[in-house]
Amino acid sequence: MTRAHWLDRAYVRLTRPGSFFEDGWGGEGDAREHAAPAFAAQVATPVIRWGRARRVADRVERAGTFESPLASELPAESRVAHVTWISPARRQARAAVVLLGATGDVGPRRRARFAAPLVRDGVGALILENPYYGPRKPPRQRGVDVRTVADLLLLGRAAVDEARALVGWASEQHGAVALSGYSMGGQLSAMAAATLSIPVAVVPVAAPASASAVFVDGLLSRATSWRALSGVADPRAALVERLDALSLPRLPVPVCPRAAILVGARRDGYVAPRSVEALHRHWPGSELRWIDEGHVSGYVRSAAPARAAVLDALERLRAASS
Repeated sequence: MTRAHWLDRAYVRLTRPGSFFEDGWGGEGDAREHAAPAFAAQVATPVIRWGRARRVADRVERAGTFESPLASELPAESRVAHVTWISPARRQARAAVVLLGATGDVGPRRRARFAAPLVRDGVGALILENPYYGPRKPPRQRGVDVRTVADLLLLGRAAVDEARALVGWASEQHGAVALSGYSMGGQLSAMAAATLSIPVAVVPVAAPASASAVFVDGLLSRATSWRALSGVADPRAALVERLDALSLPRLPVPVCPRAAILVGARRDGYVAPRSVEALHRHWPGSELRWIDEGHVSGYVRSAAPARAAVLDALERLRAASS
C-alpha cells in the first residue's frame, strides 16, 4: 500500500482531536439506525431568489437563496439554501456545473476560482453552500465540525437533494449539466448523480465511496470523538455501519456512467485509494484517472485535471444524448 503523502500526515496534526461528533450519535441517541436513508424519487426545481448581479472581470456572479427540499428536517439556520451562479459576461452559458463543497470549504471563493476557466469556456457554475456551513451553521457548532453523526448524515442527504434541485434548474436553463466536488463534495456530487433520473456528467475528485473511509479508516479518524461514541460495544464497527447507510455502493449507478470520470489521489491519507477504486467498480463504464498527490496537496493541484475531466465528461454526455 502506498504511504500517505507527508503533507497529509503533517496537516492532520493541526486537527483538534475529537472535534467531530462531540455530542455523540444524535437522532435517537444510539447507533441502531442503519437502514439506508431514502432519497425522494423526484426533487422539484427550486424557486431561487436572486440578488443583484455583480460583474467580475469576464464573468457575472449572482447570489441566490431557496428553500431546501429537506427544510422540515434541518435546523432552523440550515433550512434556506445559499447558492452562487457564475456565468460568462458576454454570452449564454452552453452548459453548467454544480460544485459541492469539501469538508471545511465555506463560502464560494475557492470554488469560484476553480470555476473561472470553465466559465471562460462557456460553462456556468452553481456553487452550493453546505447545510451546517457558513450562514447555515447552527449556533452551538464550532466551525464546520458537526456535533453528531446524525447531523453529518442529514447534511449529506440535504446537500444531495439541494444539488439535485439545482440540476433541475440548470438543465431547464442551460441543457447539459455536470456535478463535481472535492473529497466530501465529490462524494455528494456522486450521490446526487446516482439518485437522479436524468443523465448528467459527474466528476468526483478524491471522493470516498463512504464517509466511513474518512472518519474511521483515514487520517481524519483523529478528529472523531470516540469518547462521545463509546456507549456501544464496538464504536468503530457501529460508526462504519451508520455511515455506510449513506454509502455509494448502496445507491444505483448513474443513468449515464460513461459520463462519469473519477479523479483519485494515489498518496491520499484521508481517502484511501481503494475507496475511490470501490466507487469505480460500482460504476461500470466510468473512467478513473489518478494524480500523484495526497489529499491536502491534491486540494490545490487537482484543479486543472478536475476541470479537464468536467469538460470531457460533458462531451461524453452530449455524445451519449445525440
